[in-house]
Amino acid sequence: MAGRGAIVVAMLALACCAAAQAQRPSGCAALAANGVPAAVSRVLAEVLRVPPAAMRPEARIAEDLRADELSEVEIVMAIRRDLGVELDDAWARQARTVGALNDLVVAALRPRCQR
Repeated sequence: MAGRGAIVVAMLALACCAAAQAQRPSGCAALAANGVPAAVSRVLAEVLRVPPAAMRPEARIAEDLRADELSEVEIVMAIRRDLGVELDDAWARQARTVGALNDLVVAALRPRCQR
């Protein structure tokens, strides 16, 4: 009897974890559900506290959106959390605009989404 109870508890724990992960899409699920530009814009708006309307592809992250070095780190962490994408510190040098950051995230997701 105790064995069955442990199995039921383990199954419930797995179901709870799966439900929690399903509530926050990540990786390919986020790409399919919302698209990268929407997800990146949401992260930038949240971290930088700027209106979503400011998230034009040509908007410069440092100059127009006023990102500093600390907020760049926060953006990388939020993209990792929300999309499951690992970006290294070089993103700041490569992605000077919102559009370039979108492209970088798409490039990081592409290999996983093609599996």
